[in-house]
Amino acid sequence: MAWMQRFLGVTLVTMILSSSVPPCGAADQDGASFRYLPPRVGDVGVQEVDVTLDLVRQFTQHGARISDEKLHVLRRQQRRIHVLEASGKVATRVQVEFESAYQQTGLAEKPAERRPLPIHEKAYQVHRQGDQLHVTRVDGAPVPPAERELVENSMSAVGRPHPLGLLLDGRSLRRGETLEAPAELVREFLGGQASADATMRLTLTKLKGNATRPIAVFSTELVSGSGGDGDVGMKVAGEWEVDAASCQTISATFQGPIRSQELHGPIGAQYQVTTQGNLWVKVARTEATAIR
Repeated sequence: MAWMQRFLGVTLVTMILSSSVPPCGAADQDGASFRYLPPRVGDVGVQEVDVTLDLVRQFTQHGARISDEKLHVLRRQQRRIHVLEASGKVATRVQVEFESAYQQTGLAEKPAERRPLPIHEKAYQVHRQGDQLHVTRVDGAPVPPAERELVENSMSAVGRPHPLGLLLDGRSLRRGETLEAPAELVREFLGGQASADATMRLTLTKLKGNATRPIAVFSTELVSGSGGDGDVGMKVAGEWEVDAASCQTISATFQGPIRSQELHGPIGAQYQVTTQGNLWVKVARTEATAIR
């Protein structure tokens, strides 16, 4: 399931590169103003990312069911990101240290042991040139393909504008107000994996913090794909906490159904794999230092 490996790495890509910014948002009981502060050289952020998938895979051939299996997949990362180069509103080169990176994949009735991923306790430099993402060791040495793919999936936002910052920058929102993200921003949220008709809605539900450093809490719904013909369909909802003074994510939690359908095998002997189940994602910022 190549799509699943991409999805585990790419799901809801929102880089948390800075947080210790000077107060510059404004808030009252019912609303807040937002300003995006782009990453700068020297910014450091630590993220914890948890993704869980509970899936049922059904195998059929010529209309007849062959077999079913239930899968439980858990991936957990803690990564420290240092901004090494920045241009305009994007970080173009970063160093990422995967302080921990584990995955557990197994049948629901017999879960496998949690195992470290190849990137566990390793560090890399990542930079983007055009559409191409480059991954090396910290000393510039090449990276084995298995590690490179994991790093690329996890760090695909490097060199790209922060979609949440683009959506919120310069806006003043009242509690209860809803924003609908343009399709191109939805694709950025999902690392380019969204369908053409994907939608994402954010509703400001409450404000935390104080008047000079408001934390906005959004109720969020994201819908993408039909789950047929090789694409991934999902409808997830959750809560997103955002620092209004910088448009950086404090934490985000999403869950909901997910589905895909793929054909495998040679012509005349093809079989269909239909995968459906539930996705749960949590991203949290645990530490950050910003250069301002």
